[in-house]
Amino acid sequence: MIPYLLLLHLDKSASQFISNLIPDELFKDRDLIHSIKIFLECNMNLSMAAKKLYIHRNSLQYRVDKFIEKTGIDVKQFKQAVAVYHALISRETTIS
Repeated sequence: MIPYLLLLHLDKSASQFISNLIPDELFKDRDLIHSIKIFLECNMNLSMAAKKLYIHRNSLQYRVDKFIEKTGIDVKQFKQAVAVYHALISRETTIS
């Protein structure tokens, strides 16, 4: 809940900056984006996230590595993961 509250109190430029951390073309791969969001919501626990996504752990590892390769953001590192999670929910809130 707190990340959503923080986003509500950001000015337009800061919110836009956070949303743009992830390139637009990556959002075309919905499975990848959904997998990363679930991975982050599962506290970066690959096994737990894979179970929640009903996929093999190695498949999720492949998707995480693919995200890291395409963005240059290592979502296995807490600080970078927080930034990506904020970008994902920021994008979610601007779309809905």
